[in-house]
Amino acid sequence: MDHDISTPPHRARRPRRALALTAGGIGLALAAGLPLTVAQAAPAAADAPTVHVTPGMPKAHETPRPHLTGTTLIHGRLRIELPWAQAHLLGRSGRAYVVQAITRRGSTRILRVHRDGTYRVLLRKPRQTSNAILSSDGSRLISADYGSGVRTRVFVRNARTGALLARKDFVSGDVVDAHRARVGFTSAATGQTILWNTHTGASHVVTRHTADSMDISSNRVSWYDGDPERGGCTVAAPLSSPGTVLWRSCAERVEAWSPSGRRMLTVPILSDGPGASQVRQRRAHGRLVATYVPPTFVSESRFVGPRRALLRVHGLRREALVSCTVRCVRVSDTARNTMG
Repeated sequence: MDHDISTPPHRARRPRRALALTAGGIGLALAAGLPLTVAQAAPAAADAPTVHVTPGMPKAHETPRPHLTGTTLIHGRLRIELPWAQAHLLGRSGRAYVVQAITRRGSTRILRVHRDGTYRVLLRKPRQTSNAILSSDGSRLISADYGSGVRTRVFVRNARTGALLARKDFVSGDVVDAHRARVGFTSAATGQTILWNTHTGASHVVTRHTADSMDISSNRVSWYDGDPERGGCTVAAPLSSPGTVLWRSCAERVEAWSPSGRRMLTVPILSDGPGASQVRQRRAHGRLVATYVPPTFVSESRFVGPRRALLRVHGLRREALVSCTVRCVRVSDTARNTMG
């Protein structure tokens, strides 16, 4: 599964409204009779390096992944100057790119940008464009209308044409992931996380926890077992078996999973605002691989391979993409800071 690094400021996989209302996850699992194997936060590996990542570090090459530098879309040798005030790459869809564009008048649209620079408008509804995400396989565009606050209506569209494929009403909550015909939805109001099959229309509860992150294709989910501002901890587990806990930490939360689900990127549990003060790569059971420390913050972090992470690193004035395993190199030009 490919993950493109540029994502909109509204992070679909980080439902912040869920924080204070999350139910006691481990207690619920025990009450439901689920087998629960708890893995506490693993101690730091003695050979796990701390790498200081900066926008000005030497550039080794240009990342082969589609990305944005300012409002220039770059993919290998391809350069497309986007004619909007701001742009955020939601991901690649076939040979095209799905972009959230903000005009100089402040309106937001979701566009399918072709390699020749032409584009098709997929979505222009103001209440849906700010939270839209692209499914991890690039086939579907998912958006949500929060309505009165007690109902969330989720829309699924064809990422090529913008045609509406499905819609469903849920009790107030957030979309946390989408892959092919499946959409993950979590609700703090109900304390449940649901998988919805948009092809058949069926939906089922996968865990009675409010999910903080989900990766359907790698079979991973994480949640809080209480309000993290009051001592609640992160719990990570297989999506298909949430009673089998892989890792638990009261200091960090999961930001992203590798395609196989064998590794994760974590950030400080209370990270909010523009980004995180550090990012750590860990194995699924918590063993530390490396810690990445920026001058100010990291606004985006994704896996782009089994062990390789791509980070958008911010300094005081500049930002750049950095590719990391246990060593890091800059893989984009630097650009003026767009956040912070």
